[in-house]
Parts: sequence; C-alpha cells; structure tokens
Amino acid sequence: MLNNQTEIKRPELWTLLLSFGDEAIDVMLYSTVQDGSLMMGKIELNGEGDHLHRVENAVYDNPLLLNDYGAVKVLLPSTRFLVLPPSLTSEDDADDMLRRAFADNTGKAVLSRVGNQSEGVAFLTDKNLYNFVMRTFNSPPVYHRIAPLIGFQHERRGNGSVARLFVNLDANKVDVIAHNSMGNLQLANTYRWRDINDAAFFVLAVLKELEMDAMRDEILLTGDLAYRAELTEILRKYVAFVMPQVVPAEALRLGDDALNAPFCLLALALTKA
Repeated sequence: MLNNQTEIKRPELWTLLLSFGDEAIDVMLYSTVQDGSLMMGKIELNGEGDHLHRVENAVYDNPLLLNDYGAVKVLLPSTRFLVLPPSLTSEDDADDMLRRAFADNTGKAVLSRVGNQSEGVAFLTDKNLYNFVMRTFNSPPVYHRIAPLIGFQHERRGNGSVARLFVNLDANKVDVIAHNSMGNLQLANTYRWRDINDAAFFVLAVLKELEMDAMRDEILLTGDLAYRAELTEILRKYVAFVMPQVVPAEALRLGDDALNAPFCLLALALTKA
C-alpha cells in the first residue's frame, strides 16, 4: 500500500495511474523495469469545500504523487460520454457530437482512445479539474473510465461463434461492454446502481436489447470480488455461461495484489498505449 513514507528511487522508471472519483482518488504505481513492484492506494477526499478543493488538498497532502514519473495517466469522471465509431474520431468530431448529444454541454471536451482500439470515447469533464490535472502532472493523457475497458477487451475480444458481454463491477457502478460473435463492438456503457439487483437488471437488459442468446452467449466478469460473487449468483439463474474474465499473466508480473486493483486502472496498465 502507498503511504507518505514510501520512497521511490529513480521515478523516471515508474508509471503513475490515477482515477479521480467523487469521494476518493484511486492510485496505482509500478516500475516499468522491475516485476512485482505494484503499489496501490485510495486517497479519500476529506475536508470541506467543493470537489476541486478537496482534490487539490488530497494531491498536495500526498507528495509521493508529485514525483517526476516516467509516465502519468489519468481517468477523469464524467456521466456525459459517447463512444464514437472509427469514422468520427477527430477532436472536432468529438466537440460536435458532444454538443449535439448534451443540451448542457458545459465542461471540457476530451477525446480518449486506448491501445489500438478503433473507437474513441468523447466525454465532458469539469474544466477546473481538467486544468488542475494538466498543470500538476505535466499534461498527462486523460481518459474516461470506460476507455481502458474497451481497449482491454478490444485486444482480447477474439471471434468465433458466440457473442460476449464484459461486465466490470465496483461499489456503485457497473460497466457493460458487448461484442457480437464477429468481435465487433455493439455497446459500451456505465450504469450506477444501489442494490446488486439493479446491476443485474442493467446487464440482463443489455442482453435482451442486443438479442443475445442466454443459453449460448457468454458473460465475463471483472471487478470487486464480493459484489461480483453476488452478481454471478443472480445472473446464473438466467444465463448459462457466466464466468470470471481471464486476466493475462502480465497482470501478476505487476505484483501479487494486481487482481485487487480497480479494474479500470489495471486495464489501463495492461493495454498498449
């Protein structure tokens, strides 16, 4: 676990990944030249003031984050996002589509793409938070949380005779990414849930909307182990093939605790930039 007593020698050989949430910042830090180096932490956004003020305090109170790392990558929060097809992946396309899709289109428009995925994820995020991240971490690439999940699954989608739903679950969000039997992306979305039955409803609704075969097609799960076990139990009442997503061996080379990392950050670490 990370703490303020942790010392990083030669930070230029390390990568820092950050995910900014409503109540906390998730952190992953690992060496690019040493196996088993992974360190993780969650920095709670305590204190008074608005979200940006609490983020600023959290970052400055943790000077380990401010080393001159070889690479820094950031996930920024947004409920206003679009997955754009390969024909619409320029910055101008992103601005135009976001303006058309959201009447309240205030915020910083960002276009993110991870790995060799052909789709782009355009999203609107808080301008002040974006500017703080840019000046504090020397203009790192920023992504929507679903972008690394799409990139991760794009590299492992395969093809064959079955369609697949990739489901990532955390304490209040469920990400659902669907590929048809040819490996083509059909849907990518994030839903908020309060009860595990809500998460199951969203997954099954996508299954029905895409006319997937509950006796033949597959649901692959990642994310929080406890919630995932609950969701698996519910889904197996309706779907024949519900199983954990196989995580590649390179995850374990990061460190023994890699499988407990927030999967959006782990996917970002494992997907080619």
